[in-house]
Amino acid sequence: MERTIGFKTNISRTRQLTLASAIAALYAILVSILPATSIPIIQVRVADVLMPLSILFGWPAVIGVTIGAGLGNLVGDTVLGNPGAATGVDVVLGSLANFLAATLAWKISGKNWTLGGRRASWVLAVNSETVIIALIVGTYLGLLYSIPLLISIGGILAGSIVAVSIGGYTLLRILGRPKTLASLRSTGLLVTELSSDEA
Repeated sequence: MERTIGFKTNISRTRQLTLASAIAALYAILVSILPATSIPIIQVRVADVLMPLSILFGWPAVIGVTIGAGLGNLVGDTVLGNPGAATGVDVVLGSLANFLAATLAWKISGKNWTLGGRRASWVLAVNSETVIIALIVGTYLGLLYSIPLLISIGGILAGSIVAVSIGGYTLLRILGRPKTLASLRSTGLLVTELSSDEA
């Protein structure tokens, strides 16, 4: 009996690591092939639609978007010849921003906060990611490029609203459908349990 439980646990961990790797690779690829829209002060980072996946998948998605940001920023900065390529500021702080944003969203999504009689945790979680990314990335890019902070934070905020709050939330709702969640669970992935209001 213990061997069976251990075997299933190992399979589950392997699948979680595989998921983390897949998210990291996809994030890094999207940033690398779209550096002109992913790196500048005014940006709509398509890869950021993956940020809310932490709400469904927890730590594998947190790790994925963190590592993906580091790799993607390294390649994107190098391709565009940005100062961040030499200093590594964008690699380190961009990864930190994604880690903090995805972790906070994961934790918030588990709360039972309501708004107008409906659970508001998903909306709050996704928008918290947008705000954290705008504040951290906007601040260090503003300092890096000697741009007024209001402009740099505003530029990142506008792009993050499109990528995370709209695009990411839409992806989250699609993947959060009961049939889709059942399919994901059937593969052995650990997926967050949702309330009837969110499903």
